[in-house]
Amino acid sequence: MTILLVDDAELITKTARAILRDMGFKTIFVAGDGNQAWETLSRAEIDLIICDWNMPNLSGLDLLQRIRETPRLANLPFIMLTAETAEAAVLKAIQAGVTDYVVKPFTRDILARKLAKILKA
Repeated sequence: MTILLVDDAELITKTARAILRDMGFKTIFVAGDGNQAWETLSRAEIDLIICDWNMPNLSGLDLLQRIRETPRLANLPFIMLTAETAEAAVLKAIQAGVTDYVVKPFTRDILARKLAKILKA
């Protein structure tokens, strides 16, 4: 499985990447914002996206909406990894087609459960 990890915070990408590697995922692309993620999606086969919401240039929500509007990518599993906890924000992500939602700070166990749920589907 190839994962695209998108976050503008280097500490988050390092932490999440380490957790994913410990879980056995070997192919992990990293992007610092939605535009970089979109470029990666145009040149690599990605199986799952883990993405922050609040980033410069193209937000995670905007990236998700663009993905859902692109037939080739429309069914790509997308986990929003964010500090956004307001009910309205969560609802907005669900309406945009997010597969799952993880609130920062997160633990290895939480991320593992979310990934397991997606992989079983």
